[in-house]
Amino acid sequence: MYCIKKEEYKGKTRLKLSGWMTAVVLVLASIFITLVCLWLQPGPISEVLRNFFEQPLLILLNWFPALCFTAIAYFLTKNVFYGSAISGGILAVLSYVNLIKCEGRGDPLVPADIGLVREAMNAVGEYKLSMHWGMLIAIVLMIGAAIALGYWVKSANFRLPWRLTCAVATLAVFISAVHFVYCDRALYKSFSVPSQYNISSVFNTLGFNYCFWYNYDLYPVDKPEDFSKSEVESWIAAEPGLAQEPAVQPNVIMVMCEAFTDLADEPVFDYDAQSSPLAAFHQVAASDRAVSGHIVVSNYGAGTANTEFDVLTGMQTNLIGEGTTSALRVVRKQTKTVASLLADSGYHTFFMHPGQSWFYNRASVYERFGISDQIFVDAFDSSDYKGTMISDAAFLDELKQDLQSRLVESEQPLFAYTVTIQNHQSYGYAKYPTRPEPAKVTVPVSDAAMEQLSVYFEGIRDSSQMLLELTQYLDTLDEPTVLVFFGDHRPNVGTACDELGLGYNQNETPQSTVATYATPYVIWSNQAYADAVDLGAAYAALELPENGYLSDNYLGAVVMELLGRTGQDAYMDFLNTLRRSLSVVRIGEDTYCHPDGTYTRELTKEQTAQLKRLRQWIYYQLKY
Repeated sequence: MYCIKKEEYKGKTRLKLSGWMTAVVLVLASIFITLVCLWLQPGPISEVLRNFFEQPLLILLNWFPALCFTAIAYFLTKNVFYGSAISGGILAVLSYVNLIKCEGRGDPLVPADIGLVREAMNAVGEYKLSMHWGMLIAIVLMIGAAIALGYWVKSANFRLPWRLTCAVATLAVFISAVHFVYCDRALYKSFSVPSQYNISSVFNTLGFNYCFWYNYDLYPVDKPEDFSKSEVESWIAAEPGLAQEPAVQPNVIMVMCEAFTDLADEPVFDYDAQSSPLAAFHQVAASDRAVSGHIVVSNYGAGTANTEFDVLTGMQTNLIGEGTTSALRVVRKQTKTVASLLADSGYHTFFMHPGQSWFYNRASVYERFGISDQIFVDAFDSSDYKGTMISDAAFLDELKQDLQSRLVESEQPLFAYTVTIQNHQSYGYAKYPTRPEPAKVTVPVSDAAMEQLSVYFEGIRDSSQMLLELTQYLDTLDEPTVLVFFGDHRPNVGTACDELGLGYNQNETPQSTVATYATPYVIWSNQAYADAVDLGAAYAALELPENGYLSDNYLGAVVMELLGRTGQDAYMDFLNTLRRSLSVVRIGEDTYCHPDGTYTRELTKEQTAQLKRLRQWIYYQLKY
């Protein structure tokens, strides 16, 4: 049986591979394509291969897509080299784009990006990208060499019906593998990575070919039933528009405080007004220049980034998709937010968080939210830590410097969204250099629960003091300023809440569900703003619910109304209308709260229609 033989084809002598030799070439070509994709990843290929040999299953997971693509292309073209040119070209270009995207935006390429060609072309013009021309030339040469080989060397051939059957069968196997293997979250989490939250690093460690397909429909945006793009656009067109810019345009400072709650106010704790960890917070909330209440967020015990998304966009994480657990991961294009709306009105926008820029892909996402002026952990140094995290005191020092420089250097009003990190879990005694004072409980708890509560309350005390000092600083400014301070989610303090008899995370009643996801907020205005407007009338006009509970996706809309910007954006106006009917919309447990403080799991026909409109508008905002 021959391996390679000569054949006359159209008057020229060509080589032809036998069947088994064609199969060998196909396998070797797919291996070569896999290596090229790994070479095109950010970082040395030697480190990737070393990790692969430590976790051998990654070799198969990264090679299999190349094998399938090459086989399908071979069955369709009748030539293993032409097939290699097609599959190699596709996979190499995807890996090359991943390299450019990681370097330019700190964010790897995922399947959802394929539909964003226009945004990608704009990004090429806006960013100073290293195009790695040598790699691009190498890809072109690889494709050209494969095409040349295909011209001179023919492959084993068989009838069209069989080739089509094999192509379809291979495609079916690959689709099944994506669904059952590549999208398997347990398998994905079983691999060792330097940091599971640094997605670019995960791609580099586990291989682009594997991670690209793992992210297929990972964060879905579910299309509502009977969705109509034209209908949503008719709602937008009906907006009368902002009659005129408000006479006073205050600075707006939002501070989202890590795991900030009023847990210490529960009756099981023995604190008075002075000793409470929340003493400074209550002092600010009691001001005649403040209104306060609770926002009901999307997550319990975690989900910081989801609260950021909800507040800024007016969309609720739980309404995006059945399997969507990280809202920032669905933000793949310019997205309308409170920040972008105020930027359109002449505000300078700013974001600050003493964490890593790659965490939840914040650097890229906030640009899409309309905030390119950003500060992360590299603005701090070792003296700014209190134990394991940047302290709230250091956060405040940096914020004051940032505000001062931006207010002095610009005549524009400022919108700032900031996120603290000190009170991030875990809450063991090792968190701080010295052991905090014990939590004052009125019922017996285990040593483990006492440890969690004591450490957690130390952070709450620091956060409250930071808030008070921030208001004192803002009162020294001549510029009118509104401060919005709120917690992002309740803490995970182990068994402490169960031992205390608190019903968090049990969701037995609508009331317990709302309490589980509720965190405090306060909207406070400095003296300069209070002198410039009728603050009491402005707060009263908001018609905040009697029990103070609001879904977190309403908070940004409330601020827009407070600023006198009703009519600027149809969606924000819709939210302000909806919250006056349903002040809490908690999807998942089907929990709702009316502005008069009554809870329900049932909706009226009109409220059902409003909720349907909310779902359609969220889908439209994310897709169009």
